[in-house]
Amino acid sequence: MQFTAALYSLLHLNGFPGDTDFYRRECAGAARVLELGAGDGRIGAALLASPESQPHYTGVELDDELAAAARERLSEHAGARVLTCDMLSPGAAGGGGGGGEGSGGGEAFDAARGAARAMRRGAAAGRAAPGAPACVGGGLCIHTAPLRAGGALLFDVYNARDWRKDALAGREWTVYERDAEVNEHHYALPEQLSALLAAAGFEVERLCGGFEGEAFDEEESEHMVYRARLVR
Repeated sequence: MQFTAALYSLLHLNGFPGDTDFYRRECAGAARVLELGAGDGRIGAALLASPESQPHYTGVELDDELAAAARERLSEHAGARVLTCDMLSPGAAGGGGGGGEGSGGGEAFDAARGAARAMRRGAAAGRAAPGAPACVGGGLCIHTAPLRAGGALLFDVYNARDWRKDALAGREWTVYERDAEVNEHHYALPEQLSALLAAAGFEVERLCGGFEGEAFDEEESEHMVYRARLVR
């Protein structure tokens, strides 16, 4: 079965409980917001839904169909644009007009939102074994350049603690992934992500186990919900 934009939208129809409220709350007051891995525009639409908060929104999406769906979804918002490109390409978040390919630029964003899928671009999203640091680091490096000093990085990922235990015990997971060229899937452990964020110049302000501010428990929490600030 082919992984199409329509199937993606069905799978992500409602997201995780509280995720849109979290990103709306955390991005409140930001003049410019960058979303890496915009998908079909679900989160972007939530960020632009309030008349009181209308940031300049830039979404970056690699998949042509999803990017087109996001543009259609956000078409009524004059301050929104979605670029079709690889987030790891130089200048992915800059330049360009309201609706097509984009490169170059030099914009500074107040907040960047990285989807779980986006944070692992290149290693893909899946349940796997050790070795994530280099892969996740490749995703994190894109966030530093377009963020202004003091800008916020917001993202959520699965806690891979139990999956690592499975891998060490010799158990494997079969991952359904749309990119046929990807044959290894990586998640980072909490301590790996914290080290990577620090190395990229971020200070972790908050790590929660859910979108409502639940305390993070390394053994019990399914999610890791981060807010980090660029300090250098």
